[in-house]
This record gives sequence, C-alpha cells and structure tokens, in this order.
Amino acid sequence: YVFSPKKVYQENVFNLNKTSFPEILISGWLCFSFYGFINLSLISFLGSGILNTVFGGDFLVNLSLDFVVRYNVIVYLISILFFPLSRALLYFYLSFSLNVLGVSNKKLSIYPNPVLHVFYADFFYLVPIIGGTCRFFAALIYLFQSLRYGSRLKTREIAFILFLPFILVFCMGLSFFMMIVFLVNSLGS
Repeated sequence: YVFSPKKVYQENVFNLNKTSFPEILISGWLCFSFYGFINLSLISFLGSGILNTVFGGDFLVNLSLDFVVRYNVIVYLISILFFPLSRALLYFYLSFSLNVLGVSNKKLSIYPNPVLHVFYADFFYLVPIIGGTCRFFAALIYLFQSLRYGSRLKTREIAFILFLPFILVFCMGLSFFMMIVFLVNSLGS
C-alpha cells in the first residue's frame, strides 16, 4: 500500500480515517529531521578529512568542505524550523482547493482524507541520501491518486490544483517586474 496508494481507495482495508493532521505533521517532521541529520552527518564526515588520513593522504580529492558544512547546518536548521509551516500551508491550500471545487468531507467519510493522504509520502525521508527525491515523486503520486480516487476529481481539476500556485507565482513575479520597469521608467523621465 505504500508503493500503490491507489489500493487504499479501491480496497477498504486501511483505517486511515483516525489519523489527524497534527499526528501526520509530527511524524513527517521527525522523518525530515532524521533525513537532514543523516545527510548532515555524511557531509560532515566527508568534510572532516578522515578519508585522507585513512588513505595516507593519497585520496583522490582533498575535500575541504568547511564552508559547505556550515552552510548545510544553517540550511538544515532553518528547514527544520519551517517544515511545519510549509506542510500547514500545503494542507490549507489543498483543503481550500477542494472546498472551491465543491468536494465535501461528508461524501468522503469512507475513505482516508485525500488532503492528509499526500503527507504519508513524508515517510520516504527515511531513505538515506535519496529520501528527498523519493519523497517528492511519492508525494506527486500520492497527491494525484488521492485527488483522483479519493476526491473523485477529473484530470483537469487536478491539473488546476497542481498548477495554480505556479501560475500565481508567475503572475506576481511578472507584475513585480512590470512595477520595477514602470518605476525605473518614471524616474528616468
């Protein structure tokens, strides 16, 4: 069922209705913390120079990664702090999108909540090194399957939900660029 989320909606085997958003958020946060800790440990190990002493200083590359290690520690700590915020934004965006499209939770009471189902992909963070990539692709699959089979949405509606944030960011960026051009043009005249 982890690798085939469609089965969750075809077979009523799992009882995922009892999970709540805070439970899934905390478990995903722990998985992400583990993923970041493992990656940070690997980068620290490679940057420590231990490999050069093991190979008698004849290692192929002299890895002096002090800046990279410090940079990754800062990025790791900031991402740990903002992980719940990003997941909460995604949760509220998906809930809002389903409400706009007219999908109510009353019709979906026999299935797992499709909004929460996408967060089960956070468990792929437990895969060392490539966990982030695995989680990204699993989240896309889970999101599509949960919206398609859990919410009974059509492909166009799913595409609307997926591409709306990118369209909004593009429009805001374009309007910001046009505002800067207008401002520079008005100051130059």
